[in-house]
Amino acid sequence: MTLTDSHFKRLTDFILEESGNIISINNKSILEMKLLNLLDELEIENIDELIFKLVKNDEYVKQRLIETITIHETRWFRDKTFSKLVNETLMPAWVKELRENKLKTINIWSAAASSGQEIYSMIILISEYLSTNLILDIDLSRFKFYATDLSESVLAKAKAGCYSQYEINRGCKDNILEKYFDLNGKDYCFKPKYRNLVHFQQQNLLESIGLNTSFDYVMCRYVLIYFEKETKLEVIEKISKKLRSNGILLLGGSEMYLEYAKLFDKISIGVGNYYVKK
Repeated sequence: MTLTDSHFKRLTDFILEESGNIISINNKSILEMKLLNLLDELEIENIDELIFKLVKNDEYVKQRLIETITIHETRWFRDKTFSKLVNETLMPAWVKELRENKLKTINIWSAAASSGQEIYSMIILISEYLSTNLILDIDLSRFKFYATDLSESVLAKAKAGCYSQYEINRGCKDNILEKYFDLNGKDYCFKPKYRNLVHFQQQNLLESIGLNTSFDYVMCRYVLIYFEKETKLEVIEKISKKLRSNGILLLGGSEMYLEYAKLFDKISIGVGNYYVKK
């Protein structure tokens, strides 16, 4: 299947409007391959019929198109900045604030949660910090975890919390596997007592944020790189409004821009950075 220039423009304009994702002409062949699989799945004969259904506002077709083209790259514990920030900065401060009753709970949001590895990694890091430091007066019930994503299908996988050996091998060590997962056939499933701590919700970051919570920590990693400059600022401003004063935002390594300096102070940690709401 080969997309005409007209089809490519109509589809990429639609995708940009609905999800904020930019698809360049350099990725045309990748889009064609994904669309071919989507047409087969939906039993749609050609691109003209697909566009017709989009114009007629077929919600299921719209959702499946966005889910098909959205990138859901993720892994356990992602990089050293993530773990270093939690262990050396966040947890010592949070434990102190909880003990002094300055906060009743710590609210944590994974804003582009994909299939769940990021928010589950956060639970593991907090649990390990509490046990390693023999902190007995604070447990995981003092932490509230929220995970959102644009895609309903990846959220369903995140809620199930089951992963293949390949997915587990991407950052999850044996000692963590034994402690936090149950073997279910060929898959490893995050134990229910930890999985059930997370509130999952579908969320398009271009729309009004549907979480009625002020957050202490938000992770929105490797999402903004796919957005236009104006859209990036719009999303950052929405997230800023959901953070409490001095709340912390963690982005991907190359996702902070000078335009956001009015909202956040940039703090270096190791080879990475995090951002504190002003």
